[in-house]
Amino acid sequence: MARKKALNKDIRVEIKKSLGRYISIFLIVALGVSFFSGLRSTESDMRYTGDAFSDASNLMDIRVISTMGLTDDDVEALSQIEGISGAEPGYMKDVITKQNETDYVVELLSMPEKMNQIQVTEEMEFLVKAPILQISAFILAIFIFVGLAYYFGGKKVLKSNIAETLRNDTLV
Repeated sequence: MARKKALNKDIRVEIKKSLGRYISIFLIVALGVSFFSGLRSTESDMRYTGDAFSDASNLMDIRVISTMGLTDDDVEALSQIEGISGAEPGYMKDVITKQNETDYVVELLSMPEKMNQIQVTEEMEFLVKAPILQISAFILAIFIFVGLAYYFGGKKVLKSNIAETLRNDTLV
């Protein structure tokens, strides 16, 4: 029991001696937790948006490749499988091209007629619809967290001799 009290007292004394370092670590961990929870909460929205884009562009879900090629009967058999809304044949070829004395391998693909119909727009729609206020507030919060972490403990760490600090296990 006496050892536990001594250990708790030693922990309290160490925290009091370097309170700035503990506050700095707490702020950095809080920033990491908030960033991670933000990513986790947007995961379902990102999946939904990607799925909606795939459906709107009629992107293929699976690509069947044969070394000997597929016949029209093979394509018809693939399109009859339950859950497949359509199958479209295509061609591909790997070629070697030379540019500036360097060989490059290029994969040539035929352009499908119905599938993978991606539309290129002139302006980036996500920038027009972006929540500027929330993004600005998040960036400001990051700067505040980093500034507070530096204010509470970073100044001592940056001004100290790291080798000496590690050797003596002290921060002056």
